[in-house]
Amino acid sequence: MGLSWSSSQQKPTTKKVLVPPMFQRDGVQARLRDRFVESPYPYLGGHKRDIYGLFQDFMVPSPTCSVLFSPPADKRLTVVAAHLGMEQSEMVLRFQPLGAHIAHTFVDWQGNSKRPGDAALRASVFDPASGWGMFATLPCAKRISGALAQVGARYSSHSFTTGAIVQPRSETLAKAWMAFRHGGLLGAIEWEPKASLLDISSTLHRLLAADSQVWDGSINMLRQQSKIALAYEPTFDTPAGQGHFSACIELRNGQSLAVSFYQHMAVSRRVFNPTEAKDVVGITNYIDLGMEIVIPTGHSESSSLQPSQQQAKLSSSGSQSSPSSRTPRNARPARTQGAPQEGGAVAPRGAEQGQHCTEPAQKVGGEGEPASVNLAAAWQLNKNWMVKARVGSESVAAAVAARNWHTVSVVGTLNASWRYGDFKGPRLGAHIQLENFGSLRYERGVSQASGRAVLQRHEAEVQDIANMEGLGPEVPKGTLQADYDAQSVDITRGFL
Repeated sequence: MGLSWSSSQQKPTTKKVLVPPMFQRDGVQARLRDRFVESPYPYLGGHKRDIYGLFQDFMVPSPTCSVLFSPPADKRLTVVAAHLGMEQSEMVLRFQPLGAHIAHTFVDWQGNSKRPGDAALRASVFDPASGWGMFATLPCAKRISGALAQVGARYSSHSFTTGAIVQPRSETLAKAWMAFRHGGLLGAIEWEPKASLLDISSTLHRLLAADSQVWDGSINMLRQQSKIALAYEPTFDTPAGQGHFSACIELRNGQSLAVSFYQHMAVSRRVFNPTEAKDVVGITNYIDLGMEIVIPTGHSESSSLQPSQQQAKLSSSGSQSSPSSRTPRNARPARTQGAPQEGGAVAPRGAEQGQHCTEPAQKVGGEGEPASVNLAAAWQLNKNWMVKARVGSESVAAAVAARNWHTVSVVGTLNASWRYGDFKGPRLGAHIQLENFGSLRYERGVSQASGRAVLQRHEAEVQDIANMEGLGPEVPKGTLQADYDAQSVDITRGFL
């Protein structure tokens, strides 16, 4: 008797493939809760937010900082501070009374230091069982900012959503939207008339009266005040979210046509890190690709008019003006929703993360967007590092990001961008983000079609081994001359 040291009793080492979490937590996407207090058009599906996040995340050419914090004692409270820089700071303090996991019912306060008086109290109530919800935005300093209170209602389900936002004091319809989903097909329309409810009602009555001039003017104005999108997103039940691939065609205010696609991939590769354990043979990487082409589709005279002027022109297009057509009561100049960006663009609001925009910047005025092409790619090497780059018709940019995964995670990024024709050289930027909440997301790579797995294998024959050693084939003695004679035959014999 005694101990057996036979190697046959030792368990073989099991090889491992690492699956790191995705670089951004779900908590970073907390800004998506804004869709419950505004039009969901920029958030419908995964395409728009994913592709513009790919274009702009970690690409801001200035030093910025952001904080995403939730007290461990009460996860219903979240603090999001974005754009913490010399020129602008924005903060959102949000409370979810029904629980941290119920994101559609909340009350929050948001403020922005760049625009005087830009502070508002927002509230949202939504019942998932019935699909109905209501929300409101109340400005805290409306005399300074000129903003008006807004109230909205919505209906949302897995396949259909519709709703509207009105300004009660000015009796103005601010926005209306409708969207549907059928399988992988997604269609959406957003109408932003900013016109009096009485003017809209009067126009509808004249349309029912078959007034041809009103029909022509209404169609033209509707085209200039609407955004229409048609996207295809194959449904995938994966932790990545809305799917791996999406393609979208969008008509923006009748002035430009945008065609774009987005592709997310999880692939496996070999591990070249000498510090990893010996049983680790591979790791999953996340790769994102996106491209967008914007094509101008024309410019009309009425597109340069303000919405109130367009409505006045529409009301006077018939043979007789409607007596109910009038300027909205107590109307104030509309406040520009977004901070001005380089090139005269306006960045959308609602991005609670300093490095992300949910939709592309729109040019101010009636000229629409210029023609442009943008191509971007991001590669997450492991749980700590990610690199990305963007090449476009106007500029190029690149960024590298690193993060740790402690109780309070820290993300640090460095980026450089250069606009063509700017002889001052590239612009440099840096961003630091602190966060302590948000679940992690994982996705396994497809082992059958990644890396070396595309190669097939078969048992090596004797001749295969000889070829690898540089040896020729063995042939019987006396056949060499016969082979030479066969190869010397005129192969063109019989050709015309």
